[in-house]
Amino acid sequence: MYLGGFILSRLVAPIEKSCSDASPLETMGFLLGRPVHLNDVGARRAFAKLPSELVDIGSPEKLVGSQVTYIENVITGPTDSTRSHVRFNSDVLARISYRIRTDPDYRGMFMIGWYHSHPGYGCFMSQTDENTQRNYFSKDYHLACVHDPVRREWGWFKLSQSTGRCVPVIPLCADTFEMWFDEQT
Repeated sequence: MYLGGFILSRLVAPIEKSCSDASPLETMGFLLGRPVHLNDVGARRAFAKLPSELVDIGSPEKLVGSQVTYIENVITGPTDSTRSHVRFNSDVLARISYRIRTDPDYRGMFMIGWYHSHPGYGCFMSQTDENTQRNYFSKDYHLACVHDPVRREWGWFKLSQSTGRCVPVIPLCADTFEMWFDEQT
C-alpha cells in the first residue's frame, strides 16, 4: 500500500451522499485539488497517522519533500448511468470544466482524480475503470475513489507508473492540513 494523498474530512460526506442518492445506479464526480510537497511538520503529522500497513516507510524524515495529492473539493453533475456503468455527457463535462475555471470556490484547483460508485459490488477498479484512469488520470498524483454505498466500503487507487495497473492507496483524512505542505508543485 502507498500513501495516496490527503482529503479534507468535510469532503467524505458529499461523496457518500452523491453515491447513496444515486444507488442502485452508479454515479461519479471529480476530485479537485493539487499536488503538493510535504514539509517537515506535515511529514511528522502524516507519519503519526499512518496505519500499520505503511510503517515500512521507516521514519517521518523519509516523507519530507515527497509529492502527495491534496484533495480540496469535489464536483459532480447529472450522469447517464445504469447499475454497472456511468458517464457524463459532453455537455455536462463542459459545464463542470467552466465552473471549475470560474467559481471562486475552486480557485487554484484542478481535476486530480475522480470518484464513482459500485453499489453492492464492492470497491475495486474494473477494466473500464482502469482504462479511464490510464486515459484521463495517468499522472502520478491522480487518484481514483470507489465507494460502495450499500456495503459502506471505500477504496482509493492510483495508476502504478511501473505496471500501468491501478494499485490501492491509503488517503489520510483530517479537518485541516494547515502548515503541512510547501508551495504547490
